[in-house]
Amino acid sequence: MKSTRSKDVLGGLMIGIIACLILMACGSDNSQAGVGTAQNPATSSASNSFATTGTGAGAGATVVSQIPAGPTVASVNQAVQSGPVNPTGNLNQDVRAVIKAVRPAIVEIVAETVNSNDFGSIFGRQQPTERGIGTGSIISQDGYIMTNNHVVEGANKFTVVLPDNRTYAGRLIGREGQQSDVAVIKIDPKSGETLPTVTLGDSSKLEIGEAVVAIGNALGLPGGPTVTAGIISAIGRSIQEPNGAQLTDLLQTDAAINPGNSGGPLLNLRGELIGINTAAPVDQSQGTVAQGIGFALNINQTRPLV
Repeated sequence: MKSTRSKDVLGGLMIGIIACLILMACGSDNSQAGVGTAQNPATSSASNSFATTGTGAGAGATVVSQIPAGPTVASVNQAVQSGPVNPTGNLNQDVRAVIKAVRPAIVEIVAETVNSNDFGSIFGRQQPTERGIGTGSIISQDGYIMTNNHVVEGANKFTVVLPDNRTYAGRLIGREGQQSDVAVIKIDPKSGETLPTVTLGDSSKLEIGEAVVAIGNALGLPGGPTVTAGIISAIGRSIQEPNGAQLTDLLQTDAAINPGNSGGPLLNLRGELIGINTAAPVDQSQGTVAQGIGFALNINQTRPLV
């Protein structure tokens, strides 16, 4: 950066120092596209053919070493509102019942990486901001939300939007990005306000061929989350994410999973959350997502981390 007053050596030196500090504060977040960004939501790793399906704004898998106290497993299981749906055997009717019961509790998570320094404002310049969109499930009435680590990774500002357009500021409670790709964020409902919630299920009871429903903010389309349906295609899959994380014991489904779905629920026909939609394979030469193959963390593996 050159000063407009070339003879003012001191002014030019100060501006140069400030520019360096800005670059140091920004770090390397903008160069990490493996988790997908709003501009490039389905990038793949050079070492594998899988890509996460969020549009997270962050970079670099790290683990939060100190996680503040959150809800216990008992409270997560107890503080639910939707309740299991009773399947009728009519697939169309059962899918509609699941959507009606669970969709209100599926949120859009807007994750932003906002530069915290004030140097840009000195010169009247807006600071660069990375923005991504993912999905989450409200799992307790006091506002705890389960999502993917790569949705929140590297971000420092979270906005949570419910399907009824209620909007909240969110804060990160904890995340794990090496083996599970799971994170928990928190919103604070107003006094007397009721939040819809999702019931956690038992993924050990799933069978190949069992019908499932996925809900998520695919491509960040306006108007609330998108619903897709399919079956459990396989159980016990293992993949490597673009950031190098090794994920094991995954559920494979042919329910459509797209960028923006990350962190959203995979549900059985009782409306119980049995997986967290996370990744899909990509054709590295074409940059396209393979048809009919998506992966979700199984809830039994994820529940203890929450």
